[in-house]
Amino acid sequence: MITHLVLTGGWAHDFETQFTHLTEAVHAGLADVDEVETTAVDRLDWFASMLRSPRPDLVTVQACHFRMLDERYTVEQRAAFARETPEELRRDLRRLVSLGTP
Repeated sequence: MITHLVLTGGWAHDFETQFTHLTEAVHAGLADVDEVETTAVDRLDWFASMLRSPRPDLVTVQACHFRMLDERYTVEQRAAFARETPEELRRDLRRLVSLGTP
């Protein structure tokens, strides 16, 4: 079995439809694998904790997360969608790549 962790969600994209296409593509690319267990999360804190233990076999970021500092974004939009990736999460992702996690 392959475990697949996906960070999804964010600003101005149809993530639900994109996620369907993403999982179809991943499963087609891993057709020789008996089972692919895909877990999708849309919160950075959940994603960060799920990266640590047990380590997923495959990680995908299908998200549009950014700080939304431009004046064109409203307070409400920022409250709903603005994100900043913590340095600890960046380190965890770099570590996974160094360990060979695609």
